Parts: sequence; C-alpha cells; structure tokens
Amino acid sequence: MEDLYYEDCGKPWIKTRIVGGVNAVHGEWPWQVNLRRPGGDFICGGVLISSKWVVTAAHCVSVRIYDFLIVTLGDHDLDVADSEETSIAVKRIISYPSFDSTQKAHDISLLELEKEVPASRFIIPVCLPTASVMFPEDLCCWVTGWGQIGEGSEYLYALTLSNGPLDSSTFPRCSLFIIYIYIQYKCKCSKCQNVLTIHLPLTVNLPRPKILRKVHVKLISNEKCNGFRQIPDFHGFILETVEDDMICAGYAEGGKDACNGDSGGPLVCKKDDRWLLAGVVSKGSGCGKKNRNKVYTRLTSYVNWILENAPEAAKNVLGVEFQSPPMGQCVS
Repeated sequence: MEDLYYEDCGKPWIKTRIVGGVNAVHGEWPWQVNLRRPGGDFICGGVLISSKWVVTAAHCVSVRIYDFLIVTLGDHDLDVADSEETSIAVKRIISYPSFDSTQKAHDISLLELEKEVPASRFIIPVCLPTASVMFPEDLCCWVTGWGQIGEGSEYLYALTLSNGPLDSSTFPRCSLFIIYIYIQYKCKCSKCQNVLTIHLPLTVNLPRPKILRKVHVKLISNEKCNGFRQIPDFHGFILETVEDDMICAGYAEGGKDACNGDSGGPLVCKKDDRWLLAGVVSKGSGCGKKNRNKVYTRLTSYVNWILENAPEAAKNVLGVEFQSPPMGQCVS
C-alpha cells in the first residue's frame, strides 16, 4: 500500500468532474478529511499529505478544547458512517510559530496522526508543490468541503450598553470573539445614546444529506484581490491587506466560494494527471459576496516548514510548471 502514497499522490481513482458548487462523487477528492471533537461534532476540513500527516488551518485547532481531535478520512456523508471511511486520533498538533489568531496570519497547522492510515481508493494524499512553483492568476482550481452553502437574511440585535459589558448570552450562537469580529468587520453598527444596533449575516447550513461539496474557482492575484478588499461593502467596511503568504480565489462578481465550515480544507489545482495543494481555506468576509474573495494560506510559502516537521511528506512534493491560462471562465 505504501507505494500508492508515494507514487500516486494527487491521483484519484474517480475521474468525474461537474462544474459548479455541487455534490462530489465519493472518492473524487480522496485527500479531503474532516476534523471532529470527541463525540462526533464536525469542526473543520483538512488535507492528507502523507500516510500520517494532515495539514489544516491553525485557527481550526487553536482553541484549548480542541486538544483532543479525531480525523476522519475517506468520508463522504457527514451523517453516515460507511466502510470506506476511517477515524484516527490526533497525536500531535504543530501550529506555525507566528500564527496570529486575531488576523489569521500564518494560518496553518500540521496534525500528526496516532497511526498510519492505510491507502485505498478513497484515501490518497494530495501532492505538495515545491516552494518555487508559481500558481498563475486566472488558473482554474477547485475547493471542497462540508461547510455552509451561502448566506440568507440577517439577525438584528440591539444591545443596551449601559447595563455593563457584552454578555455571550445576548448572542446565543456566537462567542464574544466572533461578536468582536462581526462588529469590526461584518456588521452595520450604529450608536444611538446607549444602544448599539448590530446586523449579523445568517449563513445557510449544508442540508441533509451532508455530502462533500465542490466548487471551481479562479486564482486572483494579490494585487487585484487587495483592490477588491478596499472597495467598501454595503455597510461601508473595507478589509485588511492580503499578504504574500496568502492567495485569493473566486470571482469578482461573487457567487462561487468556500464558506464557514470549509476552513482548513484544500484549494487544489491540476497539472497533467495530478492535483497539487495550492492553498488551505483560511478566511473571508461572508460567502460568495461581490469583491470579497476567500483568502487561503499559500502552500508554497510553508512547504519547507511542512517538510521540516513532516519529512515523510517529501515523497509527495512535486516541482511543476503551470502555464498561464487564457482569459475566460473555468472549464472542467
């Protein structure tokens, strides 16, 4: 089985491709994993990079209550356990040393599994790019995950500030940290005497059956992405700068995007018959909004760090050259 890992990274047995944000075929993205708390609650996505290592977003595993995690591989439907999937405990979490949870900077972590996972048609690692690989603008790539599928209406809250500090009971669905982020970046806030009015966007959960979904996106240059992020949204907010170790993907007009719950999952691009990991889902403002493309941790900026900590993944590293694609929409 070991030869399958080191010779066949990024080569799924299933070849089906359907353009758009739709359900994936089981085995189509065999490097996709999910992270769960003990007891089965889904937390985030992740990516298998060798027989014993998974890469994910650091913000997915930075909270202390996540010290004990389960990684499920070969999964397709979150609500149904089948013979093709396997769950393994996480032995060790290694987050990038300068990870900043506030800004989601250096948002990458490695998870060492308790034991090696056996290869199968439904469990295969993705290929990693060397640090010199260039992923050109407008390259058509794919994002997968079990996250929410869009945004609906908004919640409206009116808080009386004179009664003391914010209390998490006021927001039964949010932590205080999330409240702060919404106030700073996502909400329309207005003070009228001692009342703060906040509009919170509602997300639309993945309906049952909770099948892994996929969407094709185009890579966007950091210069263009930062230009979009400086365009004020409906509430007048702009976003922080995308740094060189990040990569943007999506469409200026919005519509197709990763969403909440997809964090830690893969952004993959195909070269010949192999798929390479270009990025890890990190952050964004909403889901599929105009001029608000999702931001991913750029793998080429961290592949050397990955290999220092997970040398077993070295056999899955490829040095390839992507050609700049013609202008136009993604094609399967």
